[in-house]
Amino acid sequence: MPTNARAEKHPVGNYPGRVAALLTDDFLEFGRSGGVCGKDEVVHSLAAERDCERSELTAYGYELRILAVGVVLLTYRTIRKEEGGPDLHTLRSSVWKLIDGHWQMAFHQGTPIVPKT
Repeated sequence: MPTNARAEKHPVGNYPGRVAALLTDDFLEFGRSGGVCGKDEVVHSLAAERDCERSELTAYGYELRILAVGVVLLTYRTIRKEEGGPDLHTLRSSVWKLIDGHWQMAFHQGTPIVPKT
């Protein structure tokens, strides 16, 4: 397992109010599957996953870049281990903004990749 890795089962996704507070009202996501979602869709889809125990997500390789005062780009990789299916490897990037003293995600993208061998 890579260093600084973290395995979780969407603990924040269990609380739609917490997810909503972390996303800007104009949040936009380009999902791993190619879909485009806004804030409401992401909040609802994560809440629906809360009872799903069939996969484990490991995130690692975090890098943070300052884009401007109060705006950062977070990049990292994930591996989703699906029960009975292949592992899904993804490059992820998020743009975060400091708004009224709180960090909120304004944009997220997941890009499927073939794992390095």
